[in-house]
Amino acid sequence: MRRCKGCVNRQLGPCRDYCYDERQGLIEWAQARSAALGHELGSFMQITGYAVWVAHCIHCGRSAMVRLDPVEGKDAVDSEATQIPCPAPEGETPR
Repeated sequence: MRRCKGCVNRQLGPCRDYCYDERQGLIEWAQARSAALGHELGSFMQITGYAVWVAHCIHCGRSAMVRLDPVEGKDAVDSEATQIPCPAPEGETPR
């Protein structure tokens, strides 16, 4: 089932408001999973023109990606930061 209503939304208002509830749940899951692996994510930013939001670990640069409409066979949250431990020692300066 499609979660993104972008085609309707562009007529009604900003995407960040229209799909907030669906997106926020996925972002919170990505943040929790990434934190459990030692990542500290920056802010999630939407990729212009897509129902995709990305944040990067401030220590190692690995990304966490949230897709409201993932292609078949892909997860809505699919990224290195949610699957691979952060290699940066705690407190290391971001690159």
